[in-house]
Amino acid sequence: MNSAEITNLFFYGRIPVDMEFQAIRTDHVSRIPFGGGYVNIFSGSASYETPAFDVEIYTSGTMYGPQGGAQLSLKSFSFALSPFFMARNIRGKTNTTTKVFAGGPSTDTESSAKIPAYTVLSYSFDIVSITLNLSLSSILQVNPSAGDNNGYKPYIFYLVYEIQFMPSDAKSEETVKKKLRSNGMS
Repeated sequence: MNSAEITNLFFYGRIPVDMEFQAIRTDHVSRIPFGGGYVNIFSGSASYETPAFDVEIYTSGTMYGPQGGAQLSLKSFSFALSPFFMARNIRGKTNTTTKVFAGGPSTDTESSAKIPAYTVLSYSFDIVSITLNLSLSSILQVNPSAGDNNGYKPYIFYLVYEIQFMPSDAKSEETVKKKLRSNGMS
């Protein structure tokens, strides 16, 4: 049995550009609808080596589309609860080059494909403790237009725990109030 070595390199970058409007802002409630555009740029390569032949694959592409949603924030003195909803309609294009080396000049194959438009819905819920400098976030992404996919529906779920360290005097009541004001939460 021959052994093989696989090498991968991948780059991924996304650029959301949104306009936000603070529709409601009180001491305990805020609502922010937003809308704009989304651009995702990706590029990657992989190589596969065996004693008989080598393969190199290069791929790149862009995905883009409109997005919009809203966030609601319910606040008390030291906690904020923030449900969030966003919808994206994404489409794009990808280009792939495959090179096969088998003892002579490489055999190159190039292809490109359009990525048809699809919709992604994101549901999120954040719990923030201002006094503890702690944030718990979750997000569920659903692709309702995913088609059959052999009976599977794609769902992506994230759970994030974040804590920030602050100087010892930062937990004073006045510091917390300033932080709330600077975040539009008081």
